[in-house]
Amino acid sequence: MSKSFVLRALGITSVVIAIIVNSPAATTTVRPTTGISASSTISSNVCSGKMWSCVDDPLQTNDGDGDGDATYVFTATSGQHTIGFTGYTGITSITRATLHVIARTTSGGSTDTVTMKFFNNGTIAGTGGAKTLTSTYHEYVSDFTTSISDVSNITMEVDLADNAGAGDVRYTAAWIDIAYGGAGTTLDGMESCLRTGTDISCTPPSSSITYKAGGCDTCAGNAGAQISVSDDITSPAVRNGTDNISTQIVVSPTSGLGTGTYPSELEWIKFPGPSTADTSLSIKGDWWVYLDNTANNKSQALEFDLFWGNGSYTGMFGTHCNQQSGTWQLDAQDGRTPTGWVDIIDAQSSTNAAIPCSLSKGAWHHITWEVHHDDTTANGGPGASGNIYYDYLTIDSTKYIVGVQTKVRGYRPSITWDTIGSQVQQTLDFNNDTLTEWVDAMSLTYWP
Repeated sequence: MSKSFVLRALGITSVVIAIIVNSPAATTTVRPTTGISASSTISSNVCSGKMWSCVDDPLQTNDGDGDGDATYVFTATSGQHTIGFTGYTGITSITRATLHVIARTTSGGSTDTVTMKFFNNGTIAGTGGAKTLTSTYHEYVSDFTTSISDVSNITMEVDLADNAGAGDVRYTAAWIDIAYGGAGTTLDGMESCLRTGTDISCTPPSSSITYKAGGCDTCAGNAGAQISVSDDITSPAVRNGTDNISTQIVVSPTSGLGTGTYPSELEWIKFPGPSTADTSLSIKGDWWVYLDNTANNKSQALEFDLFWGNGSYTGMFGTHCNQQSGTWQLDAQDGRTPTGWVDIIDAQSSTNAAIPCSLSKGAWHHITWEVHHDDTTANGGPGASGNIYYDYLTIDSTKYIVGVQTKVRGYRPSITWDTIGSQVQQTLDFNNDTLTEWVDAMSLTYWP
């Protein structure tokens, strides 16, 4: 995964945009340094869900708004407002930029629009579609494939058009997610090491990397399941035209358990080593999964997680496809509200809808998560008070951008792992039907 900043422009669409994932890249989030006030405190769960913590703009003393949470731009008929992103080191070879703005109109009209433009060293590098504002704050995004040198030359221009007469635009936040850098380091062949037990050493046939593998039901939070894992066996269907070998996982309820519970099993693969974990700031996880095509093969949820720790701070990117609700959810383990399993918001939805998920049976599905966490040393990283960021989720070549309401969480408290890894989990449905899942091409790529 190459490192990429996604510049989310002021834009919204109710249509899911299907994007074939190109070369992998690292991801990170860049906050503005000019043109809009920025706060070093980042949280999606303060200031009514806005990304930056109560943006405090000095213009508030003059524009009469007085709430201290917005940059105010007046527009008579049209105009431009430029936001700069500078002062970031080590972010080069940018391949994608996603522009994000949280904004509203206060003119009372329904035709106030904005268009976001992406500039590299003063030269236009991309233009998003016009977005129609409403009287309430909403996140708008524009996504650009690009190739530029570094962040020091990036600016974002918001072109304002008020078709109903004089009006205004207020921002509470603006930021860019960037994809950047080289190919990263890939840990592959993980599916061949899926096991039960605890920290079993395993070297997959396709790789020289030695992992620690394990699994359990009690650590998954819902005991009462039993599991069998068979690796490197013939798959029920050929994947990618040639691959017919994968790992089979069969989860069934403990004898006599009965219905009404949701027993589950968890299987992890981790790559121990402080030197690896300490320099891993951006992570991409890949999984191919296939569900047995039988009537009683049903699940409550299928989980796909990434985790990281440097011995002092730990980030757990816990997510699953809830087959019953039909939504993708994250496990909010940092103690911030909301807690528990939370629907992940689609940033491109005009109604703040959750990212949909329903993994059909009898077919291979490709799941990719792209995430990152704060650098604890470079660019003013906050250390223990840092955050983890859910950036992009791709399901079968359809790419989703995670909305601000669920993009940012904190490090997991009181947990000090020193490792990096990936895992899968299977949770049975209310009737405790046996679940058979095949996993293939399970890998993790990381960047410093």
